[in-house]
Amino acid sequence: MTVTSKLDRLDPRADWVIDRRAMAIILAGATVGAAVAFGASFLLTREYSASVTLLPVKSERPTALSSATGQLGGLASLAGIGIGNDDDRSEAIATLQSRALASAFIEQHKLLPVIFDDKWDAASGRWRTTSPDDTPTLNDGYRRFDQKIRSVTEDRRTGIVTLTITWRDPKLAADWANELAARVNREMRDRAITEARRSLEYLNRELDKTQVVDLRQPIYRLIENRINTVMLANVRDEYAFKIVDRATAPDADDYSRPLHWLFALAGATLGALAGAAWAFRRLMKKLDVH
Repeated sequence: MTVTSKLDRLDPRADWVIDRRAMAIILAGATVGAAVAFGASFLLTREYSASVTLLPVKSERPTALSSATGQLGGLASLAGIGIGNDDDRSEAIATLQSRALASAFIEQHKLLPVIFDDKWDAASGRWRTTSPDDTPTLNDGYRRFDQKIRSVTEDRRTGIVTLTITWRDPKLAADWANELAARVNREMRDRAITEARRSLEYLNRELDKTQVVDLRQPIYRLIENRINTVMLANVRDEYAFKIVDRATAPDADDYSRPLHWLFALAGATLGALAGAAWAFRRLMKKLDVH
């Protein structure tokens, strides 16, 4: 006998009974699922988010430098001198998000045992596993740090950059965020000084080889710019980013994960689906469908 014929033979007056039972089962499944998931979420480890608010520092590009780079565009390019602020801003943000910065931070502070504390035996001071495949590496640490711990967002309208660290210890989260902000400024400052000094060496060599006055004047202006860059970098701690608001440790009840309502919603959805499947199965049995 077909399903259609069975359905046709059902008493229409019983439809509302089936619907009510199905809805009751689905509602019960959603309620139980939400309650179980909501309760289970309180057993998870709390994680806290601490953020540093940063504003990229605009490089000072005097008109005289623009004129000099226009006259000696090729020479300025070889000396590593540009005229755009967007490149500096993009470089600063890319450095903040970079693998190199995160890996150096993890390595300096010996964070692998902290990040992978479930695999670390603090009593013996060694990894719980001896298998090279299961022992966390610096690359493993970077991936988890980049995917789970550090996030960088930029507001294109205001130009404000936010560095957020999410971790189990609220104080550590704030300390790491502040340290990374300071580190990127040091990194960009040291890089600018190194590049400026190399540019000075190159420009001085070119100046020695050039006797034409009309060409020496623009080179002097390029040299002056490089000297100013070194001086500015040496006296300005907030070289790439101005720290608008430092990170502070969140309160104990101000955690960002787990999101209990999200767990409840997911549990309710799964419970409702399970209830719907059970109700459908009961209906199929009532119809004697095999």
